[in-house]
Amino acid sequence: MSLDDRLKILRLELDELDTKIFNLLIKRYELCKEIGKLKHSLNIPLYQQERYNEKKNKIITKAKKANLPPDYLEEIYELIHKFCIKVQSME
Repeated sequence: MSLDDRLKILRLELDELDTKIFNLLIKRYELCKEIGKLKHSLNIPLYQQERYNEKKNKIITKAKKANLPPDYLEEIYELIHKFCIKVQSME
């Protein structure tokens, strides 16, 4: 197999993963909307520092175990979390 062929195959795999990630983000968006509605009904603050720290620490731990740069994954999680809070505040 040529290097060009190998590159094409790897890019196709990335495209498939990107589609899966996007679909998961859509599902997360829908769940965040529902959570936002419940928080509003229950008068619970949208941002909960303790839960955020818990989730972030789990991600950092998993990243280290997988030998991935934890700071990058923490940054990605922060963006996802900010988006979730924004979605919840729209409800």
